[in-house]
Amino acid sequence: MKVFIIGFMGSGKSTAGKRLARLLALPFLDADSLAENAAGASVSDIFAKSGESRFRELERAVLNDFAASDESAVFATGGGMPLHFDNMNRMLAAGVVVWLDPAPGVLAQRLEKKAQSRPLISGLSGTALREKISDMLKVRNPIYARAHIRTDAADLNAARLKTLAEEIRNYSR
Repeated sequence: MKVFIIGFMGSGKSTAGKRLARLLALPFLDADSLAENAAGASVSDIFAKSGESRFRELERAVLNDFAASDESAVFATGGGMPLHFDNMNRMLAAGVVVWLDPAPGVLAQRLEKKAQSRPLISGLSGTALREKISDMLKVRNPIYARAHIRTDAADLNAARLKTLAEEIRNYSR
């Protein structure tokens, strides 16, 4: 079984993905980490030295390798991965796509302290950060909404994650 976790930065893809992987007895893969390993550089460094387009190419290669493999895993994407190339179609065809969708205010709270390490929101805070998140979600949400399963990710506690794992199992049958 292939499970793709999508959502905006700060939605909890890595944290929830690791927990879902344990509940589903699957390995966990993180697209950003795989892209960093392939490039030998951090996401921030790739953006700074080679630009977003190079990062998106690395991201696509990582996705294509996993989607074409026989490997089963929970695969946490980068927040922008579904928007580029044919990535969303690739994920929808290869496995179960789960959209973690917390409210914009929750995202802003989570990202406020981490904005400097996120290339697309670096240097933003307060109202400017909330406006940037809102603008980006206007573009991204219609694409994210194509996911097989959508869940509010404001509070993914143990009980909610167990329910989500069961939804994933039921969907993949």
